[in-house]
Amino acid sequence: MFGVEYDDINVGVHGGLTYSRMEGDLWFIGFDCAHGSDYTPGYSLGRRDTPAYKDVAYVKAQIQGLLHQVFSPLELLASTAERKKK
Repeated sequence: MFGVEYDDINVGVHGGLTYSRMEGDLWFIGFDCAHGSDYTPGYSLGRRDTPAYKDVAYVKAQIQGLLHQVFSPLELLASTAERKKK
């Protein structure tokens, strides 16, 4: 996935991936919860008549799902163990 533009990564996440960028030697991908059907406080274009507000728990679940689509379970375990050592 390193260096692959977001629109070339086939994953299921809310609204699809909307971001990819190199920062230092790391490649970041991301998504947002500010689509036309999302309620976004403080953003006047968001529809206020829909209950589609995405809270932190929703976003965390989307991130976890994304991680499991991008990395194998063993890679996730190895990465977690490495971070705990630091």
